[in-house]
Amino acid sequence: MNTSELSNNSKTDYPMASTFCMSKMLFSHLERWNFSIRLWTMPASSETTRFTFVLNHPGGLRSVFHPPIELSIGEAYIYGDFDIEGGIHAVITLIEKINKITFTTRDLSALLQQIARLPWTHADIYISA
Repeated sequence: MNTSELSNNSKTDYPMASTFCMSKMLFSHLERWNFSIRLWTMPASSETTRFTFVLNHPGGLRSVFHPPIELSIGEAYIYGDFDIEGGIHAVITLIEKINKITFTTRDLSALLQQIARLPWTHADIYISA
């Protein structure tokens, strides 16, 4: 997804923009992207990756980061907030890589602020914008 495609003026684009920014902040610390992220409005891609992290609605990413995170990831998956297309072993490897990232205080603060901006549910789109 290209940030130039997103407009800050539309309420429906706000969740996409905040989700994109959050994903970019979190995953930019990894050496390379070996997976893709697909948002709720995007069609399936023919791009070859180890797996695709599919966010099923605007609140999908925030539900993953609700404390306690270890429990929230499983609950978010069970409740359909996100899906995984492809190898689950690659997802586990990615989670292990993320757990090893050492964020600076500034990066962590920015990341937490971005999480707070993510919508919770479909109805929250209109409250957050």
